[in-house]
Formats: sequence, C-alpha cells, structure tokens
Amino acid sequence: MLEHAQIEELSQFFGNKQRKVFTKLLKSPLIFELSAAIDNEFFIASIRQNKTLMIASATAKEGKTTISILLACLSALANPHKKILLVDTNFRKNGFSEAIKLDKSAPGLYEVLLNQATYEEATQASIIPNLFVMTSKAENTVSKEMILEPFAYFMTKIKQEYDFTIVDSASSNKYLPSIAKIIENVLLVISYNEPQYEQIKNMIDGYNEAETNVMGVVINKRKFVLPRILYG
Repeated sequence: MLEHAQIEELSQFFGNKQRKVFTKLLKSPLIFELSAAIDNEFFIASIRQNKTLMIASATAKEGKTTISILLACLSALANPHKKILLVDTNFRKNGFSEAIKLDKSAPGLYEVLLNQATYEEATQASIIPNLFVMTSKAENTVSKEMILEPFAYFMTKIKQEYDFTIVDSASSNKYLPSIAKIIENVLLVISYNEPQYEQIKNMIDGYNEAETNVMGVVINKRKFVLPRILYG
C-alpha cells in the first residue's frame, strides 16, 4: 500500500476531471492485489521473455484505460529499477488526454507509425522517474485505424528499450486479435453485469484463435462482493 504522501504526490499525475477517481482507487487494496499478480507473472516468476501486456475489454467504458494507467503507475513504483512504458492504441478516443497531465500537442503512436515522428519524440516522461507515456496521437489528428506492420516493428523496438510495456487498446476494433498476437499477453477488463455473454465469448475466442496468452479477467464496477470460491 502507498503512504498518504505518496498518493498525494501521485495525484498530480492525473487530469483534473479524473483525479478523485484515481486517488480513491489508489487507496484500495484490490488494485494492489492485481498489480502484485501482474508483477509476479512478469518480474518474479520470469516465465515469459516478452514483458508486454495489452488491456482489453468487450465493450466501451468498462474501465480498461483506468486499469492500464493504475497498473503502469504501480508497476513503476514497485520496480524503480525497471523502465515502464504506457501506450495508448485507441486512435478514435485518445483516452490519455484527460486522464493524465501530458502535452496534448506532442506526437503519439499514430505519428510514429506514419514515420512522422520517432518513438523517442512521441514518448513523454511522467512524474514517476521510470514511467513513460505515449498517447495514441496528437490531439488534432483525425481518427484512423491501426497500421499493423509498422506497429509490429514498433513493438520490436519497444521490447528492446523497456522492461515492461502496458498497452491500452480500443474496445471494439477488427484489428484487436492481430494487435494482441503482436503483444502476446492480454488482460481482460469486464464491467460487472454490462457486456453480454456472447460479446465476452467472441472476444475470448478471437484471442485464443490468435494464439494470445489471456492472463486473466478483472471484474470491474461490481455492485456486490463475489465469494472467492467462484474465482478460478
């Protein structure tokens, strides 16, 4: 758990509209349990060489961007000797623009994929010394789809540069299984009682067909406590 002073300092990283939400979540032991599980999978057990993780969901507004940001912050704080990168691949929303205090005019991943900027130019430092952030695109860039071949090359470079990369994905995109295959590891965020069974099944089937390692599921926004016996 973080000390009160650490949470207050970290709160300056978040945008004004969502600062209260992130601060409240940082006080919850549940987010630390999730972070510890991810940390164990990638850093302690070291069972996989590819330390990249995509956060995905079946529908919009299930909380994957929030989970992505919190996991990146906690991973950086827990591993100060590691370089952590947080990347937004949602070219339609640019969800980091309000959630995190960043230079909105700076180039993002989209400009990198078009060779309009280098990944170094598109990477922004955060208030956590070892945490770096890349938005999906500059604020004035029109909405576009993922460009897979340059993205695969980009991820190859990133894996060499950073110890752990968290990728926030779009919620509905025909390229998601292909993106997941490049990243290889996926954590699913499912909002309690919102997506339909068919939507969840189709999502998981798509990732399985892409031979992606689905690490687990985060049940978000649940209204009632679920008995631990129901967890796998």
